[in-house]
Amino acid sequence: MKEDNLLILKKIFLVVLDLNDEEDMEQIRKIDTHSWDSLATVSFQAAIQSEIGIELDIQELFEVTSFKMLDFLLSSKGY
Repeated sequence: MKEDNLLILKKIFLVVLDLNDEEDMEQIRKIDTHSWDSLATVSFQAAIQSEIGIELDIQELFEVTSFKMLDFLLSSKGY
């Protein structure tokens, strides 16, 4: 993923999941994060569209289970 988009994605995760700055984004997984629920997933969709400029299908996002997986998904789409 492009470096600037990666920084934006990290900020989105911090805000949506209410994480602190010291969190290792590479280790964030849905199963371990209580705040990662369906509302957070919809918030990811809106924030990614607004901040990065890519419209992701909500079903794609519901299948995402980690920060790394979302990074890979966006990278595979050229972002």
